[in-house]
Amino acid sequence: MTTIRDIITLALKDSGIVGVGQTPLAEDINDGLTRLNLMLGQWNGQRWLLYHQLDKSLALTGAQTYTIGPAGDIVTTQTPSQIKSAYVRQVIPSVAAQPDWPVTVIRAREGYNAIALKTIASVPRYLYYDHTLPKGTIYVWPLGSSSYELHVIVNDVIDAFTLAYDIAGLPGFYHEALLYNLSVRLRTAYGKPQSPGVSSLARSSLATLRSNNVEIPELDMPGALVPHGIGSRFNVFTGEGA
Repeated sequence: MTTIRDIITLALKDSGIVGVGQTPLAEDINDGLTRLNLMLGQWNGQRWLLYHQLDKSLALTGAQTYTIGPAGDIVTTQTPSQIKSAYVRQVIPSVAAQPDWPVTVIRAREGYNAIALKTIASVPRYLYYDHTLPKGTIYVWPLGSSSYELHVIVNDVIDAFTLAYDIAGLPGFYHEALLYNLSVRLRTAYGKPQSPGVSSLARSSLATLRSNNVEIPELDMPGALVPHGIGSRFNVFTGEGA
């Protein structure tokens, strides 16, 4: 089983920091581990470098805001930087099939500020996410009630490694990406010239992650943009169909 120590040791060798048959110093291993975890922290902010998303749910109470993160109303390992998408489920007692309704994520605070009556109670159709720390804040509009369950989709994260754990929890195609991208960083840290071969392998391995993780949703056209007969058209000035 490939371990994190194996990856760091190979990266030190590929970087020319450790020679063939040499044993890395404990300090070099620890520095390599720190840089590896810093690299993963950067990857956690890039959707296509992550292989999984989480569906987290919360029973609404009619409140205007809810928290997400460690010890939040919605519990996650780390406070997410973004909410990727969302939907609301109508809870109907004694009915097996619960209907879901899409919830639009407002991407800027200005969009939420433009809502005139923020405390209206109805079916939730929008949310705004404020990336506060240590817990993020979700604003729901309309407020909803206990008859609804909010579901938010957030990126799963790759947790920081320790030398005691192997990387069995990651798909196999991540191993080479960890190795060569760490090697590039180690060369920079130790003042070694970059190797065109290692840099090429690092880029190629990242491209493999992106191609495996990419998800492209189907295009959803507003109803007013869809032609409804001969001569139908959309007026870009009024925002209405004609």
